[in-house]
Amino acid sequence: MSVPSAGPRGGRPARFTADDVVRTALDLGVATFTVSRVAQSLGVSPASVQRHFPTRDDLLDECLRRICTLIPTVPASAGWRETLETMIEGEWLMFTRYPGLDAVWRTYTRPLETVWPDSLTFYAHLAAQGFSVRQAAFAGYCTTRLTSAAASRLHHRPSDIAEIRRQWQLSVQVVLDHLESLDGNWPEQVGAFFEPRRTTAQ
Repeated sequence: MSVPSAGPRGGRPARFTADDVVRTALDLGVATFTVSRVAQSLGVSPASVQRHFPTRDDLLDECLRRICTLIPTVPASAGWRETLETMIEGEWLMFTRYPGLDAVWRTYTRPLETVWPDSLTFYAHLAAQGFSVRQAAFAGYCTTRLTSAAASRLHHRPSDIAEIRRQWQLSVQVVLDHLESLDGNWPEQVGAFFEPRRTTAQ
């Protein structure tokens, strides 16, 4: 006869790792998880979870770091268009795999490299081609909004994935073609955005 494992209130606590916490939070939903629900799913106390991640924001940061690994590293020889296309394809994977990420992304205010260290490479690639941080942010903002909007439609209509992806690809190409027509004179992003703290771009 099997013996049930001890819960958070008696006996030795269940063994779990920080990775278990992150995976559980992502399974519950990056936009909706709570420390209490994560603890309940793991069969431990909230205090046990907080030994790995003292606050929900700390856990959210780690969840976003995990999600951002879906963005491939930009090739060293990439031009501005390939740089953006690399980021865009990674974002498609992110936003389509994790419902609710679009809402989290819109309200996240910490520097982007906190959760996506390779963002510094992204900005450096564009800076090397003469674009300012705010010009790079403008291009990223436009394509990210298209991608997150397409992913939101997909979560409501999963059977239409082929058509939604086709429309998204067309929309992205229109934006990239427009940026190309500007011959480097891109607009600059205004207001708050994920401005990197360490970059050669000015």
